[in-house]
Parts: sequence; structure tokens; C-alpha cells
Amino acid sequence: MTATTSGSRREYGALWQGERQTRRLPCDDHGGRDGAGGGEHGQPGPRRSEGQLARQCDTLTAFASRASNQRHLVRARDLAVENRGLLLIMAAQLFFASTNLSVKFLNSLEMPIPTLELVFLRMGGTLVCGIIYTVYARVPNPVLGPKEVRSLLITRGLCGFLYLFPNYWALKYISLSDDTTLSFLNPLVTAVFARIFLKEAYSTKQACAAVCSLFGVILIARPPFLFAYRATDKMDALSDSGAHRVTPTLRLIAVGAALLSVLGMSMAQISMRAIGKRAHPMHMMNYFSLWCVLAAGPGMIISSTEPVFPRRWEAACLLILMSIFGFLAQILLTMGLQRETAARGSMGVYVQVIFAAVLEFAFFGTVPSPLTVIGAGVIIACAMYVVLSKHPQDDVMKIREPVIEEGSPGRQQSDESQSLLSN
Repeated sequence: MTATTSGSRREYGALWQGERQTRRLPCDDHGGRDGAGGGEHGQPGPRRSEGQLARQCDTLTAFASRASNQRHLVRARDLAVENRGLLLIMAAQLFFASTNLSVKFLNSLEMPIPTLELVFLRMGGTLVCGIIYTVYARVPNPVLGPKEVRSLLITRGLCGFLYLFPNYWALKYISLSDDTTLSFLNPLVTAVFARIFLKEAYSTKQACAAVCSLFGVILIARPPFLFAYRATDKMDALSDSGAHRVTPTLRLIAVGAALLSVLGMSMAQISMRAIGKRAHPMHMMNYFSLWCVLAAGPGMIISSTEPVFPRRWEAACLLILMSIFGFLAQILLTMGLQRETAARGSMGVYVQVIFAAVLEFAFFGTVPSPLTVIGAGVIIACAMYVVLSKHPQDDVMKIREPVIEEGSPGRQQSDESQSLLSN
């Protein structure tokens, strides 16, 4: 029990005693309902009517109820304060799921907005907001960042684009919950890259979890050479939006794109862990936005992609909401990771699949197939096993370098990695 709760109990106890002295219980009068006793110096008090006694009892009962409710509110407040980091991370997952839902709606329009244009518009708005903030907060080198880590910042930005573009494209052909579940492979892939590039330990448990998670990926992807085609399956026949014909081959390609986005996400996290505290978190955010804009703009020109301008106010609102949701999600995730341990933060990220499934069912009426549910369970179980089996010293730091990535928790760069990259 916290000191706040103990102090609150003493406070309400004093209030209760004061109320008892002001409004004496009927049983405190030694004469009870007959009024025989309870007066000053042991003399019988005045006789009270049944109505007065009933009103006094009702007043005392109401006061006791109010005190009990206030104690419960104090306990709830203390619980929220103790877990505010985890609550911020969970709130970020709701905004991440809402961002992806907005992308799926934009893909379902009569004239869908191209994926490159979505990336350009989304990250262009984020870049403007990020630069304004860094200039207002007087962050040193607000645009280019520290000179010694600019190459790593560029790597972070390019890997961020390698995450975002395939992820948005995959949402055309697979469900929101499937795409979210596949992103939970990130901790397993990041562990492998950390071993290769940062020389961090890679245990047998992590290797076994990675192999088992591939089984979950197969159940979600359902490749045609392993699973018979079922035309009655809604996700195999038509996409959620009804705008794209989805064959088993297209679904398999979309799953491959989602896995490519996992690789990009993991490489972005490795670059951020290599940067450590040598750059401000907003530098990482700005480089992520900048290189997404620099890659998406020329990409539209090279691929001869004609921009689609929203002709209806619903599409314009969705574009604005997509940018706002994404920016809020990244801010909340950063604040949460600054206040929470890595293991608990990772478990908070997993609620995104719940938000994604609920939102997709509410707006598209999509119900996951049994194979998808089993595959999602396998991947989440493997990811949680890796997170919970980490060494305790990995989770003891209260404040770590925040990670600004789409729904994925990161960790502080180790001293070994820092010295390795300094050479």
C-alpha cells in the first residue's frame, strides 16, 4: 500500500470520527430508541421520535457510503499512478490501431489513395510538427542532428521507410489484425540483428521461440501449396474493403510485405539503440519523417504514380486523422517507455491486436478465421516468452532512451554496444 493510500485512510478515519461526534449513533445513547440515557453527566437525554432516529440512520449510512466510494477512488488513482507508463503504452496502441484503420479506409475508397502518397502525406505532416517542436524547444542542431551520429540517423530514417511502406501496402490484402499480429515478430528478429550488429547475447530460448513463431506465420499466411483454397473464406475471396480481389497468391505476397516491414522495424530499432543518448529523440523522429518523404516523393515520380486528391470530405478527414493518430501514438509510446520497464512495456504493446480486431469487426465486420486465431496465439506466446525470459538487469532501468517507432518497444543501448560503435 502506498503512502498516499495510507494518508487517505487516516484522513477518512478522522472524518468518520468527527461525524460520529457530531451525529451520534442511536446506539450511542444508552437508552437506545427509548432515549433513556446518553445525556450530559450520565443523565437521560431527550426522548427521540422514530422519524428522527430513522433520518439519523439514513444520514450516517449515506456518509459511510460516500467515504467508502472515496476510498475506492483513491485506490484507483494510486493504481493508475503506479502503472501510468503501461497505461500510456496501451493508449498508444489504440492510436496505432486507429492509424492503420484509417489507412484501410483510405484503401477502400472508390479511388484508393496510392500507398506512396499515404506515406508522403502522413510523414510530411509529422515532419513539419517535429521541426516546429525542435525549434521551439531549442534542441541543438534541430534539423540535421549531432554530426557524429548523422549516418546512423540516416539509417534509422531509411529503415523506417522500409517498415512503413510495405506495412501500408500489405493492409490492402490482409486484415488489420493479421498485419498487427505479424508485427509481433519484431522482438525475435531484433534479437537476431542485435547479435549480428551489436554483438549482444542470443540465447537458445530465443532461437526456439523464433522457430516456433514461424508456425504461427504459416497459419496466418496459409500458402496455397499447404492449404486448400476456400472460395467461401471472405479474406480469400475479397478484401475487407471489397475494393481488391484477394487470391491466395496475393495474400501470400501481402504477408511477405508485412514480414519485410518487420525487418525494417527491427533494423530501425538497432540503429536507434546504436545512437543511444547521443541524439535527441526528436532527431530520430524527424529523420524518420524526412526520409519517408524523400523516398515516397521520388518513388511516385519513378513509378509514374498519379496523386489522388480527395474529392469528398470523408477522405480529407481520414487523411488528417491518420496524421494526428500517428503523431499522438508516437508521443504516448515515448512517454510510456520512459516510465516503464521493457518487459511490461512489451506486454502493453500486445493489446494492439485486441484493438485492431475490435475496430476491424466494428467497421468492416471481419471475423478472424480459426487458423488465424491459432497463429496469432502462437506468435504472441513466443514473443511474450522471449520478453519474460530476459535477464532482470535488462529491466531495472527506470528511464531509457525513448523509442519512436510504430507500436514497438525498444531498449536502452548497452554499454558494450556503445563502446563497440565508438571505436
